[in-house]
Order: sequence, then structure tokens, then C-alpha cells
Amino acid sequence: MVGNFLLANMTILFLPPAVGIMEKFDVIAPYLLPIVLIVFFAAVINIILIALVVQFIKRRFEGDYEKGDAK
Repeated sequence: MVGNFLLANMTILFLPPAVGIMEKFDVIAPYLLPIVLIVFFAAVINIILIALVVQFIKRRFEGDYEKGDAK
């Protein structure tokens, strides 16, 4: 239900920031490469951290959940 609401209103959520970026592109242009690199590396770091947390949780709680025999 919430997902459908967000999908239905994506235009309202993303159009104003996109217009703002286009209006101020001359200010943003010199910093475009650093911004893209920061966003890219932040995404990579997040993916790695999430993978490590999932790996930790799987090791910590491995067991037969149907029998209630998790560690």
C-alpha cells in the first residue's frame, strides 16, 4: 500500500529536486566529478557493510528455525 502511494507520487517527489539541479547546473558543474565519485563510493561502502552485517547475522543465527534450534 505504501509502495503504491510512493510509486503514484514519484513525479511530485523527484521533479522539484531535478528542476533545482537543472536551474543551478552552472554552479554544480565544476563539482560534478567529485559529487559522482562520492555517491559511487558511498554506495559501494554501503553495499559492503550491508553484506558484512548479513553475513554476521547469518553466522550468528544459523540453525534450523522450524525446530527452534537457532544459536
